[in-house]
Order: sequence, then C-alpha cells, then structure tokens
Amino acid sequence: MTPDFIKDLVAFFSSERGENLLIGIISSLVATVIAVGFPAVYNWYRTKKGLLTGCWIQLINDEDIVKQDEVTCRQLGDGISGYIKRKEPNNQIQKKWKFIGRIHGEKVFIVFWSLDHRINPDSYGTIQLHVKSDVELRGFYTKAISESDTYRHDQHLSTFKTIPLVWRIRDR
Repeated sequence: MTPDFIKDLVAFFSSERGENLLIGIISSLVATVIAVGFPAVYNWYRTKKGLLTGCWIQLINDEDIVKQDEVTCRQLGDGISGYIKRKEPNNQIQKKWKFIGRIHGEKVFIVFWSLDHRINPDSYGTIQLHVKSDVELRGFYTKAISESDTYRHDQHLSTFKTIPLVWRIRDR
C-alpha cells in the first residue's frame, strides 16, 4: 500500500459519506453476531435449566449382576437426548449407547440403541422412568429377547425382558 492510498482512505472515512459507510459496516457485523449468537446462547441457557440436564449414574440389577452406567443427559424443553457409557462390570466398559426421549409430567420415556453394533450387537430398547426427586429417578428398561421358533426355523419370536433401574444425579 502506498502512502497516498492510505491518505485517501483516511480522508474518505473522515468524510460524512465514509463515516456513514463505516457505521453501516459495524452495524451489520454487530447484527450478524447477535443473529447468529443469540439462538445458540438461548438454547445453551435452556438446556442448563432442564431438570435432567447433567451427568447421572444408572444402576441396574440384572439377574445377580449389578451394572453401573454413566448417563450424560441434555434436556431441551420436554425433549432429552444423550449418551450412556457402561462403567461396571469391568468386562463391559466398552459398551456405549445413544438415546432420545420425552418428558411428560413426572414420567420420562426413552429409546436407546448401541453406538457400535460390532461390540454390542442387538442392544436397543426402551427406558421408562418416574421422577422421584430432583436427584433420583426410578423405573425399568425393556429389551427384546429373540427365541427361534422350533417349528418354523425361518421366523423368530421375541419376548420382552423388563429390568429395574435407578438414575441418581452425579453432576449438574
């Protein structure tokens, strides 16, 4: 840039036309930041206020095996979503699930599925919970158990197994 160009630029922005242009550019930038940033900040704030937003411990008593999972949950309005990671028993810590659900009053309805079907095939089901307090939910999960039909080998029958569970808040 030559010194003359810089002088001309300073002179232009010092004029009334230049000042108006500069105000227009700055106003446009501020409006863009507000338009893009406000919805993101608003949604972040709404999820922070949700009762279920945070980290929960899920305790499952399944046929003499106690399982413990870490549940990371995000609530937005009456919708929830998040991830479940197995913490105990140690030989199952590679298991992970994704979930989505809805809250209806004191009831929570969730659908979950495995994140890695190679490690955890056919692991999906539903969870129903009842809000007992701000720090504890109780309910059960249901999963399909496939059984081959001995008379017709080309079909499978499914029965459903219901297992009790508890969510306790860990971090908010």
